[in-house]
Amino acid sequence: MWLLPRLGPGNGEDQIRAKTTIVCGASANADRYSTPRRVKARRPGRGPCRCWIAGDCEHQVTKHTPRTRMTHTTTIRTASWKYEGWIAAKDFFTAGKLGCRLIASVFPTRFWPTAARLIARAHLRFRSGSIQLLQGSTAFPQQDARSVAQAALAADNLSNIQAIREILPGGWRSEISLEGREILDQALQRSRGVILWSSPFAGSDLVLKKALVSAGYSPTQLSSPTHPFSSTRIGALALNPVRVRAVNRYTAFRVLVVHGNARPALDVIRQMLSENATVLIAALGSGTRSITFPFFGGIIDLASGAPLLAYQTGAALVPAFTLPDRQGGYRVVLGPDLQPSGKLPRQQAIQEMTSRYVDLLEPIVRAHPTQWGGWFFPGTWRSTA
Repeated sequence: MWLLPRLGPGNGEDQIRAKTTIVCGASANADRYSTPRRVKARRPGRGPCRCWIAGDCEHQVTKHTPRTRMTHTTTIRTASWKYEGWIAAKDFFTAGKLGCRLIASVFPTRFWPTAARLIARAHLRFRSGSIQLLQGSTAFPQQDARSVAQAALAADNLSNIQAIREILPGGWRSEISLEGREILDQALQRSRGVILWSSPFAGSDLVLKKALVSAGYSPTQLSSPTHPFSSTRIGALALNPVRVRAVNRYTAFRVLVVHGNARPALDVIRQMLSENATVLIAALGSGTRSITFPFFGGIIDLASGAPLLAYQTGAALVPAFTLPDRQGGYRVVLGPDLQPSGKLPRQQAIQEMTSRYVDLLEPIVRAHPTQWGGWFFPGTWRSTA
């Protein structure tokens, strides 16, 4: 099956285990991000390397031209982790939805919204927990929880149909605009790196990275080994790669962070930021330490990892929002740098950056409540009703 991950050369992904990383896919003796052990990395394909490191790479490309995708992605495993069994009942449900999305992806794009709504309707027929999650929210006072849940699930289905189409022959083409690029350029001129705090809007996993690569940037993603669907052995082998393969086309490095043992991954990210990298971190409540704010009749929990990294490294913390436009495409909106203007104590600075992010997020979610996936992410939003 072409949808299953290809093991060995050709997967577009170098697996570097433990605390070992590499400078670029062409370097066989790279030892840049901490470990005393060296690992020989294979380089898929031929031609000059397009790594994001400036100056030190012997395969550096001096002519910088806009790219449509990355040459390859290097996955950095920073800590060991255990699968949650071989397979779970949820994996069968996810596999069924992926099969429906695959069928929809081969049809013309004008049929995708209808297919996404039908899949969402079937989802709610078998699992109504999504409706219960939204009960009590004040983001949609004139709509019932069921209609909002169905629209939100349809938006998620549409983004997954787009990701599947991305890895099919011909790929997925869409108009994507990048707003606020000058904020990103100004932050990179300070040579301290940039953290893009990505809000979980529908399509942000793929669309944000496509927009950045098309604009000439080489993003690094801080991700989980269980992203995006399953934490089981079969799910990680057969389900997760369906979307990860699409996203990896627009990611230079994928750093895997293990829940409960995040320090090794954060050390790698700190080193990358010191070399002026652009790092994407999702604004979710998945960390062991989170900050809580009132949010639409409930509570939003945000992991403090991104603002903590910004405070420790001096990197810019820029919020990123992925929103649909009226022409059927997407707008990627980069917000202002959340770094406080003056020097503050660590906890106060983290609280201020997170508070400013929530202030920016609230009106956007109010305008696009069905596009925000934070309603369904465990630990991100919960109702107090």
